[in-house]
Amino acid sequence: MLVLPQTYMNCTGSAFPRLFERFQSDCSSLVIVYDDIALPIGKIRIRQKGSAGGHNGIKSIVSACGSDEFLRVRVGILPERPIADVRDFVLSRVAKADREYLDRAENIAAKAVETVIAEGLERAMAAFNGIDLREITKED
Repeated sequence: MLVLPQTYMNCTGSAFPRLFERFQSDCSSLVIVYDDIALPIGKIRIRQKGSAGGHNGIKSIVSACGSDEFLRVRVGILPERPIADVRDFVLSRVAKADREYLDRAENIAAKAVETVIAEGLERAMAAFNGIDLREITKED
C-alpha cells in the first residue's frame, strides 16, 4: 500500500510511473481509496472509472495514467452541517462529530478493497455501494 503525506496528495500521480515500471503493472491494476466531498459523510461508492470530480489527487493520477480507467473506492466526507470553504475543510482536522463515521467508513473501505481483490468488482459494488452509515447509526 502506498500512503503519501498530505503535502503530496495533489501530486499523487507522479509516484505511479516508477511504481508501474518496478512492478511491471499499469493503471488497470490500481484500486484508489480517497475522500470525496461530493458524497455525504458515511457513504461508500465503488466505481470502475470516472472523472476526477474536482479532486486534485485524482486529477493527478488520471494525468499520470493518461486514463480514468482505474478502480476507485470513494469515501464520503461531506458533513451534514454547512462548510464555509471546501479546501479549509478538507485540510483541517476531522471534527469530533465526524470521527466515528470516518473511522467506520475507513474499515468498510478496507473490506471493500479486499472484496474487489478476492471476489471481483461486481460483487464489491453490490455489497458496498448501498451502505450509508448515517442510516445504520440512526437504526442502532
